[in-house]
Amino acid sequence: MECVRRNNLDQTAKQVSRNCAMKSRNSFSVRSVEFNEDGAIMTHKGLKICTYQLQELVLGALNQSIAGKLVKSVNILRDSYTGTLSRCLESLERIDKDHANENSTSEALKQLVQSMPWHSQPKIDLEWKKKLATDILSNLSEARLVVAADVVEGMRFLHSQGLVHRDIKLKNVLLDKSNRAKITDLGFCKPEAMMSGSIVGTPIHMAPELFTGRYDNSVDVYAFGILFWYICAGHVKLPTAFERCDNKDHLWTGVKKGLRPERLAVFDTDCWELMQECWDGEPLKRPLLGDVQTRLVKIHDYYKKTANPPTKEVRPKSAASKTKYNIH
Repeated sequence: MECVRRNNLDQTAKQVSRNCAMKSRNSFSVRSVEFNEDGAIMTHKGLKICTYQLQELVLGALNQSIAGKLVKSVNILRDSYTGTLSRCLESLERIDKDHANENSTSEALKQLVQSMPWHSQPKIDLEWKKKLATDILSNLSEARLVVAADVVEGMRFLHSQGLVHRDIKLKNVLLDKSNRAKITDLGFCKPEAMMSGSIVGTPIHMAPELFTGRYDNSVDVYAFGILFWYICAGHVKLPTAFERCDNKDHLWTGVKKGLRPERLAVFDTDCWELMQECWDGEPLKRPLLGDVQTRLVKIHDYYKKTANPPTKEVRPKSAASKTKYNIH
């Protein structure tokens, strides 16, 4: 391998040398230098200028040649890497089928490969639109919507007791054996009447008014909006808008000015609108939890109908003919 590298370097150096020699004879001319009648440089400064310009010629040619070879190498490595990942995905799918798993182990990795920066951009045609619709439905899985509804029901119970959780987030939602969600970690939970205006919570889930010290139980609704974004996104990666913030102070300043998570392609319109209403900057404009729960139920019912459309019973032609014409 080392010998191959050296041979490549030697070949590149020789090629650059030939190209530079040809260019210097044919088209290269030294600028801003005085020569005598015999073509000799008259001053030491002129010699330095001439040397510098020749160095630039050589280095430019060398950079161009090496850059071209590097790009080719990167393309080869990229294709090889993608091919290896694809083969791993196919192997995982075969294992899944052999073990009769309901959910494909490789689905997350498929999304990773599709999201690679060098992946070719899709053609916006009917096939792409159908795939996008399928992705939206798969992200709106029944289990996720049930989790969201369970969280809202738990929040409604706390609020009915006069309590504010103040730290609604993914880490504080646990699932039981039946995949039903339970709200945990009541460390910041307090009666609304006893809240002293302390600034508590997890930065990305904190409503803007929390930073003023004057807030009510609607901060939980805001936090649910962020939580619902994660539920619909299907991953725990920070929203791009938040990821760009250098620190907490930068994030908080942005949130006060209206910075919110971006809409992803897989988001259903109803879900996206619900998120936006929940994290509204004005506490009074946020929906009541009862309304949120009702809307989640409607989205869930719509998903079930869309994912499992009712089958229309078709009567056999022969039977239909007998009925129509009373043939026995």
